[in-house]
Amino acid sequence: MDCPKLLRTLVIGDSPKLLAQVSCLLARKGCYLPVVDGPRMTRQDYRSEASIRGNAAAMMKAKTVLFVGLPDETTSLFSRQIPASVSKSIASVEEVKELTDLVRSLKGEPVSWGASNLAYGLLTALREQRSIVFGSHSSPSLPISSRSGHWVICEAGDEHAQVIAANYAYSLDAGLCLIPEVDKRQAEHLLETFYSLYELQEAVSDALERLKQTLRDLCGSLPLTDIRSATFVTNRLPYGAAYPEFPTTHLQMYPQLGISVLNGFVAEQDDKQGIGCAVLVDPQKTEAPEIEAAASLLKDRRIFVRVYVGTAANVRDVKKMVELFPYDLLVIATHCGDAPGWRWTYEFTDSSGKKRRLEVDTAIGVAFSDRDDDMVQVTQLYNFTSLDGVSWHDPDKDSKLTVGTAILDFCEQIEKLEPVTKVPIDRVHRAAVLQMHDNNYLPVPRSIAGHGYPVILNNACASWHRLSETFVLGGARAYLGTLYPVTVYDAEPVTTKLFGKHFGKPLPVALWSAQREAYGASSLRRPYVMTGIYPQRLRTVSRNVPLETTKALLRNVIQYKKHLDESVDLGDKAIKELQESISYLEREANGLYARWGAPLKRSSLKSGH
Repeated sequence: MDCPKLLRTLVIGDSPKLLAQVSCLLARKGCYLPVVDGPRMTRQDYRSEASIRGNAAAMMKAKTVLFVGLPDETTSLFSRQIPASVSKSIASVEEVKELTDLVRSLKGEPVSWGASNLAYGLLTALREQRSIVFGSHSSPSLPISSRSGHWVICEAGDEHAQVIAANYAYSLDAGLCLIPEVDKRQAEHLLETFYSLYELQEAVSDALERLKQTLRDLCGSLPLTDIRSATFVTNRLPYGAAYPEFPTTHLQMYPQLGISVLNGFVAEQDDKQGIGCAVLVDPQKTEAPEIEAAASLLKDRRIFVRVYVGTAANVRDVKKMVELFPYDLLVIATHCGDAPGWRWTYEFTDSSGKKRRLEVDTAIGVAFSDRDDDMVQVTQLYNFTSLDGVSWHDPDKDSKLTVGTAILDFCEQIEKLEPVTKVPIDRVHRAAVLQMHDNNYLPVPRSIAGHGYPVILNNACASWHRLSETFVLGGARAYLGTLYPVTVYDAEPVTTKLFGKHFGKPLPVALWSAQREAYGASSLRRPYVMTGIYPQRLRTVSRNVPLETTKALLRNVIQYKKHLDESVDLGDKAIKELQESISYLEREANGLYARWGAPLKRSSLKSGH
């Protein structure tokens, strides 16, 4: 399957039905129209969310950015990143029709659609090149057939996700099937069962068969005879594990479905240069022959390889590399698991004057400072457990509890608050840590690969659960992780086949083929699961990687210094983090120049400044 071209119009909005109507006017056959949600203004990090969308517009080289149905307060956040000359606020479909250079010609009367199954209505309208109008009548609920053999299978419930799923399916000539939304508690239980597979009091093969059947039951009746490959658009469940008979991948509704889909399509356009730089991490906490094998295979393909082994794979250096170094491929081989921690109870007064009692489970990751070995940097993860005695995961929480501004107020006061109780616990749920040579690395990156869009293969046990969300939120265009514990006998054959025999194939096909050959076509064992768009692949082109990497490092130095100079409301902690990031980037650029000075001198570095 070839990757569709990317339309250079970015649509940002929150109203699913309005976005569907706009999609009908702008979409083109064989192309993907990127649709993303607006920044969530109720979050503390809403400015960061706006910045992510602004960066996405720059990376896709958007010629037009449409703010669809967004208030002025929201659109004003983009003023520094998106020029007014390419942006336009849209309040209605009629205003889009006036953009004659963007709008495609439509045929016939509008598709009249009801109040449900939005994705079916939108894909129908897109294929028939018609507009769409909505009413309160009932909607058809039959799947839409595939023209390419690929299917998009989307959990119902989130209409914004359905708009993205329909546009994605249209770009791939794929079929579309909506499946029932799964209760969050049931989904968590199933993920927990995968996670603790080897702790169950039954044979692993029996447990896998039961999990497979449960996932199939949740999907309902799928047109299996017609499916040659599939993309599951899901809240959190790895449905592909239940269908080993064809290649699958997953797109996660949370976090930021539209951005993650866009990242994948951007990276696969003809003007992008594939895999040039790969980083391999082996803290030597477990036997990992796949790292040496991967290094050899990648070097044979003239890929620039950097390896962190043993003491070099410490939390401090790996953390900085993951977030700041501009790599295209990251391979990790180590132990992974939820960390032990504490249950802390806080008592505080929210902004309405109401007294609140909040329980949180917390885990930490520790790194030695690169400025002073006597100091440590602590990364802390909070997992809300209960508020005012009501479980945070209670399905009837909304009827029992008024959350109000409690969480926002807690986040604002956190540095001044002290827990009233601290109770040790064996495991902080979803606090997945990766064992480095010195300590546990708790990945919570805001961006990765120097604001790039890498492919990540994480061979650590049960590394798909939280870390898939974490790295996709950071910008990964594809994440390949494991659902349950794997051994060296799993990791090495899958890794070597991905980077060897199946290199260059669509990633879901390469992973599917590698697992079939490693475990047998009839085996239920399929520990690896992929997140990311279907039509992407590992590919290489001839390029001066040391030069390009040095330029990327220097560009980010300029951006970080600019941010440091222009921001007037930065706290001491943020200033220190920026200064340390600048020092790292400059050190890496100087190191590359010292090692690869001769080839770098043949090209000017001025563009990096």
